[in-house]
Amino acid sequence: MNQGIEILLARMDSHPDEFILSDFSNNWYDGKWSMVIRGLLNRGWLLEAEAAGESVAKDYISAVPFLSDGEVLTVHRKFMSLQAGAFTASVLRTLLDEPEKDVNPSTILYPSPSQHATFTSVFDAYKVGLGVSGGSGSAI
Repeated sequence: MNQGIEILLARMDSHPDEFILSDFSNNWYDGKWSMVIRGLLNRGWLLEAEAAGESVAKDYISAVPFLSDGEVLTVHRKFMSLQAGAFTASVLRTLLDEPEKDVNPSTILYPSPSQHATFTSVFDAYKVGLGVSGGSGSAI
């Protein structure tokens, strides 16, 4: 694997907040690493579409042509995983009526270590936050 990809993936693990979209209403990443990964993300979108059977123009290879499709997809999927976690955290904060605060996207379901040890599911987090008792999912 390309050394730059390895470093980037390690950074995504250690500092996920540097890769989170500032606005979930669009998929345009404009953060600290945008000049490094924009081409990777664009090519990743096209590779994912192609894998899903969609017709894709083959000129996408011009974006970071020195990297394999596998390397590009690894970064793209990691990036999208971080977005999914951040989106879940945003939904939970809204549901629990909590203000924006620093949340590590890698521990997205439970904003604090004490809650992480207490809650057994997302639904338990909802119920506790909303003061609801009952079966799983009853707070929604």
